Amino acid sequence: MSTFCDNISYINDQINALDGTGESDVETLLQNLDTLEEQFSQMAELTVPDQFATIDNLADEASENMSMAVSYYHEAYDSGEFNPNYADAAYEYYTRANTRLGYILQILHGEEIIDDNVTYITEDNESDTQNEK
Repeated sequence: MSTFCDNISYINDQINALDGTGESDVETLLQNLDTLEEQFSQMAELTVPDQFATIDNLADEASENMSMAVSYYHEAYDSGEFNPNYADAAYEYYTRANTRLGYILQILHGEEIIDDNVTYITEDNESDTQNEK
């Protein structure tokens, strides 16, 4: 996971270094986004230890969202004329992917996810639930 985070950080730096004025900035952006999609896809394919089983679904969702984001970013730029509607959709999926990545990192660091929209079961909660029956 450390390599993944290093790669994501590097790609993020490359994207943030673009100022939008260069002739090849759009091409470079899309290439970096393609690489980002590959990284998320590879992360989703990793085998997850049982104690982190929740991460498996989050990784799949993050990968799917990043794939949609990259697809929409390509649509936004590929027609020759920038399409802000596709860019907005792309950004929404990009945000969803990164939110799920944030949850994954919180779980790996042993932190509790504080989000009303997210429920996950830890081993402690699972054993408590079984003891209550």
